[in-house]
Amino acid sequence: MQAPDYRDRISIFLWVILAMLATGLFVQLPARTMTWIIFGTPLSIDVNTSTLLAIPLLVLAASGVRAVVRAHPRAAAGELPNAWIMAALPCAFVLTAAQFLPLIQARVTWLIVLALTGFLLAAISIMIYHTIDENDRVYHLARVALNFITYAIALLLFLIVYQSRARSVLSGTLTTVIGTLLTLELLRGAGATIAQRPVLTYGLLCGLVLGEAMWVLNYWQLPSLTGGFVVLLVFYLLVGLAQQGVAGAWRRMIVFEFLAIGAVGVLLLWQFAPR
Repeated sequence: MQAPDYRDRISIFLWVILAMLATGLFVQLPARTMTWIIFGTPLSIDVNTSTLLAIPLLVLAASGVRAVVRAHPRAAAGELPNAWIMAALPCAFVLTAAQFLPLIQARVTWLIVLALTGFLLAAISIMIYHTIDENDRVYHLARVALNFITYAIALLLFLIVYQSRARSVLSGTLTTVIGTLLTLELLRGAGATIAQRPVLTYGLLCGLVLGEAMWVLNYWQLPSLTGGFVVLLVFYLLVGLAQQGVAGAWRRMIVFEFLAIGAVGVLLLWQFAPR
């Protein structure tokens, strides 16, 4: 029997996700504001079309990538018991796109960004497929591209969240969730064994620290671009240290190296960032 073509599976879930994202432009459901008392102050959340589509989009992204991964020969041989971790980056990307698209006012620009979103999601799915097996002829190229896309998504997310100036309960939670997903993708790319508990532990810890960093920065009136790059620097340092921890390569010089990189990054931001 002929093996399933993973590209056919990509096209199916890709068009469904794009159709759901387009719903936010052409269909506007009645908005409703829900208010709770959090830490002694009211917290209001606007439940609108984008909010309601978030969970279905995540489910579609996760199930779609899982279907793509299952088309790989290694998955058919039962060698990928924890293939679900490969859906981390697509889920983070779709969630970030759902937050970014409503901010665009011009319809033509919105459609261009939607098309670019579809192209990138397809590219991410193809590259994930080619990073399942390290012996794949384009493995290293796909891995480098995925790392670049992951950091680009992280920067875009941090810029959107910090610019929104939303309550820290919201901005910190969103940063924690997507930061955890992006960290898991980078740890997967570091050659870590997905079945190991430290991978999930480090991913959650990095996400929590990122959420706390966003919480603190909300009280610091930095320009949006500067605040986004500060959180990106924290993300880079956390992921680097987590990769060393998962690999069991903790050494004093490595910690000093990352601290030095962090110090240089802070100095550069202090010198060249907008005031």
